[in-house]
Amino acid sequence: FDCGIGAQMNTNGSVGQDASKSRLDPNKISCNWKALLKQMQDSPETKARVKYKREPRKRKLKPGKSESPEIWFDDVDLSEINGEIGIPPAKKIRDNKALKTSLILGNCTEPTRHVALDCEMVGTGYEGEDSMLARCSLVNRFGHVLYDKYVAPQEWVTDFRTRFSGIRVHDVRSEKAEEFSVVQKEVSDLLKGRVLVGHALHNDLKVLLLDHPKKLTRDTAKYPPFKKYTGGRTPSLKKLAKAILDMDIQDGEHSSVEDAQVAMKIYAMHSKEWERAIRTGALKKMKFKAKGKQKRKHFHRKHKQK
Repeated sequence: FDCGIGAQMNTNGSVGQDASKSRLDPNKISCNWKALLKQMQDSPETKARVKYKREPRKRKLKPGKSESPEIWFDDVDLSEINGEIGIPPAKKIRDNKALKTSLILGNCTEPTRHVALDCEMVGTGYEGEDSMLARCSLVNRFGHVLYDKYVAPQEWVTDFRTRFSGIRVHDVRSEKAEEFSVVQKEVSDLLKGRVLVGHALHNDLKVLLLDHPKKLTRDTAKYPPFKKYTGGRTPSLKKLAKAILDMDIQDGEHSSVEDAQVAMKIYAMHSKEWERAIRTGALKKMKFKAKGKQKRKHFHRKHKQK
């Protein structure tokens, strides 16, 4: 015990309190011990142990999934896009720059989930009282024309109704006029599985000899809230265009393309509350309630009819 520790041991051979304190005091630690501590602190193993940080666990992706976030376009609802006919599904949209741009700018010319239909008719039979298809037009949700064809007459036309329909002899009796059966088949294929928008659609479907599921039909002539513009009566498309869009249409010859675009625009502006009313069942309970002057008009009209 020549190193100095023996001098601090008591008579029983144990180290005293002073000795234990000296070992904890850094001023009394021997030079060899200090050198050892410094060597341990400077060793690369010690540094690696101090600087080591656990790396975050990487999330395993399911097959076919990408780490890139879902792409969403302002003012464009990708749920409107249907990949069955013409337009690819949303997965392919992300990889198609030209299609992305067209969606952002509203220039998409492909079929969407909602399409609008309008037809122009000519008169047949005695004094042109019966109607026959002469032109058929379809537009997509963005108002772009999907289909627009003149139809060759199946019967003798007695009234072209040009001042309203805009149809003339050369439109339906030229080479550009398509056979009725072809138009019927092409329109039926475009409408399959889609929401059909239009005004007084029963007239258009009647001349096409087609029907469409009621749950997939949005007729602006039958939407109850629109009756407020005509005092409870069925509104015309011209009246709705002026009241809702502040547009003047049908001043002269009608255009089936323009009428389909207007019907789609009116529906698009009210689609959220319209679809909500259908989902909740409120549409069936909707009834127009006349107020003020409208009530008096209804009263006088009812008594005049009697």
